[in-house]
Amino acid sequence: MSEAGGPVCPCGSRWYRTILTSDRYCVYGSNVAEHTYSLRRCVACGLVRTWPPPAEHEHGPFRDDAFIQSYLERAELFEALLAPTVDHVAGLAPPPARLIDVGANVGMIVRMAGERGYEATGIELNEAAVDYARARGLDLRAVRLEDAGFEPESVDVIVLSATAEHLPDLDDTFALCRGLLRRGGVLYVSNSPNLRSAGAKIERDLWYGIQPAGHMWQFTPRTLRAALERAGFVVIAERTYNLHRDFGRNRKQRLKRAVLALAERAGLGDALSMAGRRP
Repeated sequence: MSEAGGPVCPCGSRWYRTILTSDRYCVYGSNVAEHTYSLRRCVACGLVRTWPPPAEHEHGPFRDDAFIQSYLERAELFEALLAPTVDHVAGLAPPPARLIDVGANVGMIVRMAGERGYEATGIELNEAAVDYARARGLDLRAVRLEDAGFEPESVDVIVLSATAEHLPDLDDTFALCRGLLRRGGVLYVSNSPNLRSAGAKIERDLWYGIQPAGHMWQFTPRTLRAALERAGFVVIAERTYNLHRDFGRNRKQRLKRAVLALAERAGLGDALSMAGRRP
């Protein structure tokens, strides 16, 4: 099937297959919301996109004071989820180095990276989050990356944590990151949902990772690798893993927890991280 009106995929292909259609989705593991959408897989490269694409205003819930408050109420949980990103980055591009976290929220990665010895800056469009971080001495900027004033080839590490799946201009953003990085610099994409995971196969439209009101792209290791390579990166590391989920205590949920733990060991975890180095 071909979509009229332009390419379905950043690779240029206009051909796709619809792999899922639904009128509901799971809101981060707790509630079910009404929303009619489909997932379309590019026949050429396999990248899956949400259709219709999320409207800009639908990102509003990620940019208000209530979202920040809910984030801060679980600060210890989020810090535990983000710490492996900083650990892995430190092994690939150790400090001292210049690091930018794009989609920095309240600046947890910026703070942890700074404590490791990085010169760390966060880019975040939620002004409430930026104000919170600045009040705590962190360098966060409420601008888009292209408007942040960084010179070409002036950065050692760029982190996109739980961010790449939201980008309407995926390839353009990866290319922008490549231009900002020094030779040998690292673009680290982390905590993106993995559509190839066991959780996605088992839970279908109630898998927490879909989030069609905000996620433009549904990655697998193969398609994220292809996007990085299109932008001129050499992939140097990748991993899948399970993020924290509250499964409940009944027998069915305990069984699901056990199955997904086994899947994680087999490389089919719910979340995906991948690092690309600029040659």
